Amino acid sequence: MTETDFFRKELESQIKKFGDESSKHKYMYRRLRYLIFGATGLSIVLEGIVIGNPLYQRFLNILILISTATIGIVSSIEGLRKPSELWILEKAIFNSLTDLRREFEFDLAGNDAIIVKDYFYRMQKILGAAGEKWNKNIQNGK
Repeated sequence: MTETDFFRKELESQIKKFGDESSKHKYMYRRLRYLIFGATGLSIVLEGIVIGNPLYQRFLNILILISTATIGIVSSIEGLRKPSELWILEKAIFNSLTDLRREFEFDLAGNDAIIVKDYFYRMQKILGAAGEKWNKNIQNGK
């Protein structure tokens, strides 16, 4: 396996990984947000019904309690997992790696004597900087 083949394989692997992870966290973020919105709306509607219908007040209060607890739990999960921040970071890495691939293929098509190690080290720098940024965000409580 040549350096070029190894680099292409590794770059494609990283692009796929960050594309998949970015999509996963985007959908997780959206599902959590929709669940919070839905539970909030349900809680508001139930509170309105309770005001006008004292006959079912006890039952509706339990449903309001469950809805409100759901909001709290889902918000806590979102705060712990930070899917929106992960999604944005992974998408930025994906885009940087895709740009690197495009530049590499362009330079390779024009000149077979390119230095593959330079591109490999740039890939490593992109991956390392992303890890440092995420660790910094975690340490700062963001």
